[in-house]
Amino acid sequence: MRGIGMWDSSSISTLFSGFSSNRSNAASSFIANMDMTTYSGIRSGSYFKLLKSYYGNNLNSKAESLVSTSVSTSKDSAKTLASIESESEDMVKSAQALYKNSGKDDTDATYKKVSAFVSDYNSLIKAADDSETKQISRNLESMKSLTDINSKSLAKVGITVDSKSGELSVNEDTFKKADSTKVDALFKGNGSYAYAVASKASMLEYAAKNEAEKTNTYDANGRYTQAYNSGYNYNMFL
Repeated sequence: MRGIGMWDSSSISTLFSGFSSNRSNAASSFIANMDMTTYSGIRSGSYFKLLKSYYGNNLNSKAESLVSTSVSTSKDSAKTLASIESESEDMVKSAQALYKNSGKDDTDATYKKVSAFVSDYNSLIKAADDSETKQISRNLESMKSLTDINSKSLAKVGITVDSKSGELSVNEDTFKKADSTKVDALFKGNGSYAYAVASKASMLEYAAKNEAEKTNTYDANGRYTQAYNSGYNYNMFL
């Protein structure tokens, strides 16, 4: 047998050249020959349940830990992230209805739009407050800080900020009696408070979608979880 010193770089390269291609060919062959029943079983988690039944339900604590911690790296549930995405979208829409409006609404119409803005703002705060994701929490605090900076201007048109929750409330009488130029300064145009809130809401939506990608996996019961990613329903094929 040749000693290792007798092999040159060319012969060693030849010896190992087939490894990666063989592995790739084997994987491709496995996928190509997989029938839809087998594929569906893997997607639905049936194989996991079968193995669990075969080896017994009394898995040791270490195995249970591996199952529960390796299936997803997301700190939030898919439900929480979906709620943040939905509320963020609503916030952007209600803000756009204000800052993109170049016309002159009457007081009642403006109040109705601002009331919707306030309601969506509060709903987004409540949804994002449940998050344990740092990126979401940072963006939420940034939005709250933006509102704090504008709190004095908001108060002049009848909108107050709760010191504890950060939620908004609007007094109809005060708002309708407020100077319209002050209302326009807060809610109209790309440099307005409404525009800035829409930007913060968009960042919250992006952060939620980014985190939701980490939930595309099997849960501890062998079910394939749905990721609320960019509006795409991964369970539609199951």
